[in-house]
Amino acid sequence: MRADLALHPMCPDDAGFADFGAFFAKWGYGSFAPEGFAQQFSHQSYGLIQAREDEIQGGLLYRIAADEAEIIEIAVDAAYRQQGVGRKMIGALAAHLRIKDVERLILEVAEDNQPACQLYQRCGFAITGRRPNYYTGYDKAQDPSDKGQKIDAIIMELWLSKA
Repeated sequence: MRADLALHPMCPDDAGFADFGAFFAKWGYGSFAPEGFAQQFSHQSYGLIQAREDEIQGGLLYRIAADEAEIIEIAVDAAYRQQGVGRKMIGALAAHLRIKDVERLILEVAEDNQPACQLYQRCGFAITGRRPNYYTGYDKAQDPSDKGQKIDAIIMELWLSKA
């Protein structure tokens, strides 16, 4: 069932910003502990795109530095994946950043995260670099005890003035 999507840009001062600590933690983003999320990202350079109808469908955490922005994290609830939620959040962020005269949006992604890589490429991002062995990861479904696998980070960018 496809849900309607409402996008809400938020800043750390907005009520509800802290709720995303719990949302991100639910999807395994351990550094975003619910109790410290708002405090950790209380600086005004951070923002959040919230996708929701009756419940949170997704969230995108970003930060702005001068004329550049970076996607810190993006997550879509499993029940809403493959419905355009991620693409709409990135589109809303790009529109928001253009208004703020941000020229370039960057991110990094684990090279083995093919769904995310495909999403970013569909949104117009191009690969600009690589950080070898940047992530230490494992396939949770196969062997949670194997934490030694090294995974490259792919650096991607989207020029907002050209998009």
